[in-house]
Amino acid sequence: MVALERAAFSVHQIGSVAFRRLLARNSALVLVCERGQEVLGHAVVLFRARSTVARLYSIAVQPSERGRGTGRALLTAVVEQARERGLSTLSLEVRALDAPVLSFYERFGFCFKARLPGYYDDGAEAVRLVLALTQGQRPLRRAS
Repeated sequence: MVALERAAFSVHQIGSVAFRRLLARNSALVLVCERGQEVLGHAVVLFRARSTVARLYSIAVQPSERGRGTGRALLTAVVEQARERGLSTLSLEVRALDAPVLSFYERFGFCFKARLPGYYDDGAEAVRLVLALTQGQRPLRRAS
């Protein structure tokens, strides 16, 4: 999974120590998509006690697998897990200028919640997106 992080992201990679901690935490869920012995993608979701919001901390897909449904399958599984836990919202942060990733999440139903100037270590702006997991929850505006 660490090798996948390196292949998928140029910055903000989850290292081996962090993965070990995440795997040991009850408040974290790590999902892996595999073909044979090859890791095609993974997703990390964080939960807080007494909160109805889950946070998609990371979702990574092998560059060679992008556009083949791996990311959608992982995100679908994340949403199912969050709903099974009775949560109302899934949130995430993404680089504001990463149009392909923003488009992926918007197609999935995520909506704009907030701009986060200087969010990343390199000073880049992030956008917080949310997905309503329960029916009747008021949708937010698109991230455009």
